[in-house]
Amino acid sequence: MGVSRSSRTPERRRSMLRNTASMLQNRASMLQNTASMVQNTASMLQNTASMVRNTASMVRNTASMVRNTASMVRNTASMLRNTASMVRNTASMVRNTASMVRNTASMVRNTASMVRNTASMVRKRSIVPRWTSGGPGATRTPDKRFRKPLLYPPELRGHARRETARG
Repeated sequence: MGVSRSSRTPERRRSMLRNTASMLQNRASMLQNTASMVQNTASMLQNTASMVRNTASMVRNTASMVRNTASMVRNTASMLRNTASMVRNTASMVRNTASMVRNTASMVRNTASMVRNTASMVRKRSIVPRWTSGGPGATRTPDKRFRKPLLYPPELRGHARRETARG
């Protein structure tokens, strides 16, 4: 069943040529659209590559920030340990100072007691105050066995005897 020659009339040929031209135009348009899509896809790939580079940079920066934060946390922990040690040392110093104050107060009380006892003994004449013995009128060692004659010339020895005889 072949097509007869009569069916291939010039009108029909023109119609077929128009259809073929239209189909070629459609295909050309489709090729242009495909080329445009390829360009858009290439642009999108470039943008994606740029985004991947930016994301990698952000990941590196974030990792650096995490390392810095970890270092800061370690430094802060060390500072807290040092502060705690300083607080303990300060507390120990306060305790030692309080003990020293108590000891000083006890020493002051003991000294006051000694002063009172010495004053009482002076009033009762059970001891002679140090500032009254050994002056020009008396000797520090009234017992003659302990005195050396060269240290006590005769004029002082006689004077000291007179003072002891009066006292």
